[in-house]
Amino acid sequence: MTFLHPAIFIAGVAAVSIPILIHLLLRQRRKPIPWAAMRFLLEAFRRQRRRLRVQQWLLLATRCLIVLLLAAAIARPLIDAAGALFAGSGRDVYFLVDESLTASLRTGNTTALDRAKEQADRILGAMGEGDRAGLITLSAPASPVVIPASPDLGAIRQLIRNLEPTEARADIPGALESLGARLRAIAAADAARETVVILLSDLLSGSADPTRPLPSVLADIDRVRLLAPEPRTTPGSNITITGVDPQRSVVLTGRGRASEPVPVRVTLRRSGAGVGEEAVSTIRVRLVTASGDGETITLAQEARTGIRWSPGQSEASASLTVEVVRPADDTLAARTTQAMLIAEIDRDDLDADNTFRRPIGVVDALEIGVVAPRRFTGAIRSERLAPADWLRFALQPSEGAPITIRDLEPGAIDAAALATLDALFLPDPDLIPQNAWPRLRAFVDAGGLVIVSPPSETSVHLWTDLFLDTFDLEWTIAREAETHAEPLRLAPEQPQTGLLSQVAGELRDLLSPVSVERFLPATPNRAGATDILVLADGRPLILAESPTRSIRAPGRNGAAPGAGVEDNSGAAAPTDTEDPVAAGRGLVVYLGVAPALEWTDLPARPLMVPLVQELVRQGVGETGAILPAVAGRPALAPPGAARLLTPTPIEVDASGIIQPPLRRAGRYSGVDAAGRGVGILAVNADAEAGRVEPLDSTAVRAWLSGAGGEEGEMVAWLPTEDVARVFTMGDERAGISMPLLWAALLLALAETIMARFFSHAFREPSGTPVAA
Repeated sequence: MTFLHPAIFIAGVAAVSIPILIHLLLRQRRKPIPWAAMRFLLEAFRRQRRRLRVQQWLLLATRCLIVLLLAAAIARPLIDAAGALFAGSGRDVYFLVDESLTASLRTGNTTALDRAKEQADRILGAMGEGDRAGLITLSAPASPVVIPASPDLGAIRQLIRNLEPTEARADIPGALESLGARLRAIAAADAARETVVILLSDLLSGSADPTRPLPSVLADIDRVRLLAPEPRTTPGSNITITGVDPQRSVVLTGRGRASEPVPVRVTLRRSGAGVGEEAVSTIRVRLVTASGDGETITLAQEARTGIRWSPGQSEASASLTVEVVRPADDTLAARTTQAMLIAEIDRDDLDADNTFRRPIGVVDALEIGVVAPRRFTGAIRSERLAPADWLRFALQPSEGAPITIRDLEPGAIDAAALATLDALFLPDPDLIPQNAWPRLRAFVDAGGLVIVSPPSETSVHLWTDLFLDTFDLEWTIAREAETHAEPLRLAPEQPQTGLLSQVAGELRDLLSPVSVERFLPATPNRAGATDILVLADGRPLILAESPTRSIRAPGRNGAAPGAGVEDNSGAAAPTDTEDPVAAGRGLVVYLGVAPALEWTDLPARPLMVPLVQELVRQGVGETGAILPAVAGRPALAPPGAARLLTPTPIEVDASGIIQPPLRRAGRYSGVDAAGRGVGILAVNADAEAGRVEPLDSTAVRAWLSGAGGEEGEMVAWLPTEDVARVFTMGDERAGISMPLLWAALLLALAETIMARFFSHAFREPSGTPVAA
């Protein structure tokens, strides 16, 4: 048995000799003097001598034991009274090791993870034969590596030594919930064992959030203590790339010619000690892809710009232009190339969040289908043009436009015809056969864009039932179009949406001359639909919605269709509530007027061409783009992927959700069931985990104590040097060992009774003195 205060215990053991010395010193030899009645006294002494000697030794032993117990109670043994009495039942020690992004923060030549490994190694070396150890890694989502605890301490040591940092955020609540559930399951069967939970983390703002209370998962579990190193007080310095937003998610190159320049906005955030200093950051952006044999191909030379930080400034952004050039040879055989936009900044104390990847499509030309009956007439006057004619003019306003139009008969809609299309216009939805609607739904689910407008010559619109049912749209569309003698006007202030972001500056002027005489209103009955253009009375003229219902997943910010790539960059902070991860790939856009002059003068106005062009280009960009994922959070696999290629391939189910979430940043390839590549996925470091500001130790201790239900009752800071004290940390609430103190008090009471009885200082009931 070892003690918290060995000196006190040694002094107590020495004090045990005091009663013995007193006893020996007072045992003086006296010369007997015979007298008349001495014979009778000696005879009585001889008869009682054995009993008296036993009484004296029993009193001496009791007094010595009282002193010994008092010394042990004050010195406080490391194992409790029960363990001491029953030869020690051991303890379970669970290591919660932080290998998240924050654990990569360097201080000199070491990282926080290196220090955690060293501390765990020393604690394991101080554990005894009866102890067991478990391991939970904190990188989100927390992973129970070894639960329940194992007696193989060497294997636990090796597992901890082999840990590598990830780019996800620490999931301390998830780790405690997993552990709490396990401890409750074994509490009844193994109640004699003490449980020590050791949290090894620097506890910076990127790994812990004291503003969000921990669940009281350990409150109803006996004999459990939580130990953690005191939060680091010296801040590091870090700059994080929080977002890379290209102006378009699809770049149209045209075969053999340079594309238009692609503006890109890069957003940075810095934290820690560097915030108070003046500094300069260099941003580098390049665009690369891979050929069929895996060779890296540069599609845009590196562009550079700089950001000058002012003291106290924590956020900044910069814009630069990437010139994309598609190779003129056959290096890229596919019409559409999935490329990766890569932004990088200078090295700092935390390098893992200095790179940001964003997928972007590089396309020769968009394939747009227009579903309408074929017309065999020659040149006709503008007032006789059908809606499909106006759409064709807007899609190809000049020769050389990177858009290819495919005319489809309403009865010829099949999977083969839709397979090569990026978007589809339905100006005559009433002519589409009923059996073709499910194919349109499959087209949208695969990532297609469908733009629907009312037929210009229909009085009663019965087609809306099939339209709404096919795409699961909870809208209400009128049966008959409204006719307005006084034309409706569009509102001068329009919603901010990504679909029209490129013309937002000129939109007010483009809208002012447009009038609407006939209008088929649609009213959404649930959240999810996005207003693209609205009339002056507030009703939507153009609506967009992804038809597939969203899947709830924690910590991933999503946005409605049309919200723009800036809202979906993956850089947004996680929220307390669950955010939707859109399970649908495609988009449905509804235009409340037929593009015909008898409905509106829109086809003849300057707005028509940019409106159609932006709906197509930005719509295809949003539906075809795979947004960058955040390490440790739920993500969608590329469309059509059955498997994600990683060191250990991950199977993708029908939902498309990648499980388990990817914890490491990088570029991942998706393949179908036959092993053919179907797309790429970019995973970036969790920007929130890149915060390196120190936290107040008092607030952190109160936060950790919330897991036990009572503040300060179960949490203690780990010692920095004496690891042998680890297993008593958290017992500061008791100054002495109460079981030993009670035992000493009971012995003192017994000693008093025995001394009184053995002294014979009373008379027997008969009134005669007790013989000496």
